[in-house]
Amino acid sequence: MKFFFFLCLLCDCNAVFATYWMLIGNPSNILIEKIHYMNSSTGLFVNRSVFGTFLLLSAFSGLYYIVIFFQKNKIENFNFIEQVNSKIIYIRIFIVFLSIGILTTWSRAVNFSYLLILLSFLFYSKVSFKKYINPLSSIIIFILIFDVLILGIVFGNEKLIERYSEISIINEAQRLDLHGFGIDQFKQFWLFGYGSGSFEYVFKIFYTIVGNKNLVATQVHNDGIQLLGEVGILGILLLCIISTFYFKRLLFKINDKNKFYRSILIFLLFLILSIQSFVDFSLHIPGVTILLMTILSMGLINIKKINF
Repeated sequence: MKFFFFLCLLCDCNAVFATYWMLIGNPSNILIEKIHYMNSSTGLFVNRSVFGTFLLLSAFSGLYYIVIFFQKNKIENFNFIEQVNSKIIYIRIFIVFLSIGILTTWSRAVNFSYLLILLSFLFYSKVSFKKYINPLSSIIIFILIFDVLILGIVFGNEKLIERYSEISIINEAQRLDLHGFGIDQFKQFWLFGYGSGSFEYVFKIFYTIVGNKNLVATQVHNDGIQLLGEVGILGILLLCIISTFYFKRLLFKINDKNKFYRSILIFLLFLILSIQSFVDFSLHIPGVTILLMTILSMGLINIKKINF
């Protein structure tokens, strides 16, 4: 619970910072130069899809915090005064700014994933409370109306609509061409892969550029294909073994109905992120950190007492 709260607070500050810099035009200074996405919130000037996914996971953590809070306190009714008197009001404020940050990245995939996350929690609220209108669904509906719709109008969601309208057969053909190239390179380096972060160099060496000679692709725009190419069959095998032990341990700890229902949310999150990864590379960078943290967590599971 403390981790979820801290993550929401940290990313809320990041979202406020990023949105402010976006509104004033992302000015250059001694340490930071302007980037290509000058008109979008990009955190500490990282790719907007990566930053949007970072905020997406934080928003999920905030909503998950609310779910656990409701279950631990056996809440059936939760009016506004009770929200103010609890930490839920802070989580709600954090999610407002997280929503603004996600919206103003103008990332099509991330905004669509955020909408799916909210609908997943709305579905979960019906499963958990056995009725459509309940404390959790009221919060989700308010987020959908206020954060997604009203804030979208205020901050100009026509930019997001324009980005969806920019989708064309030609643009998607270029992305599919990168997918095909990534699969071909995996076949060439199928055992050990070509190394983490090396796709740009592989592209420069092996890709036949037609037209724009300055075109350099640094990502495959598909997390799955890029992961295959970078770590090879051996890396994927190790990842599958680690994931199997992790989820086996996780499922073993599910010993009541509430935990089982919450596992549905985790499954839906993975499903949504998997759908997003087919057309984006926003999981690639945080994925390395998540994998390392998972391995460290596995090592701490059986330790009874830790002295720092």
